[in-house]
Amino acid sequence: MQLVTLIWALDNSPNHHPYANIGATKVTFQQIQLDNLEKMTLIHLVLLKFKSDVTQEHKDTFLREVRALKNLPSVKDGRLLVGGPSLTDPIRWSKGFELALVSYHENLAALREYQASKEHHRVTSTYMFPFDEDLCSFDFEVDPADEYMCAFGPLSVLAGKNSGKDIPIIGKNKQIGSP
Repeated sequence: MQLVTLIWALDNSPNHHPYANIGATKVTFQQIQLDNLEKMTLIHLVLLKFKSDVTQEHKDTFLREVRALKNLPSVKDGRLLVGGPSLTDPIRWSKGFELALVSYHENLAALREYQASKEHHRVTSTYMFPFDEDLCSFDFEVDPADEYMCAFGPLSVLAGKNSGKDIPIIGKNKQIGSP
């Protein structure tokens, strides 16, 4: 059986490890069994091209509204990314798409819950569908051999940051608080 221990930092977490404090940052430990994971992560991709007469103000509003969807419980650990414009070279390979969205969900049922939510419906029906020239959506289940890459904890430790402040990353064979 293969186990991985994930370590991440959270401010004001009610479930922090009581013996692992780094300043005001609490460190949480979680063991995840990589063999026989019952949940297979589903990744949802969307490419969007707006109609030519859509204003930048509208696009900015859409981005702000769609980014808020990461707070839905059906989005795995808040993993929803939106970006654009395309940096693909040559640009023609982007087929004119302006924005891309990638979101992670525990399974197909969680994706369906996300898509059926009133928040998703409000954002897409108000800011996207009436204004899109083209749209491409692609959903796929992560291969079981790659599922370990989707065992997320809070992103702050992975980025080496916590609430915008640098925090120490605990290296192999180092104790908490050691230089």
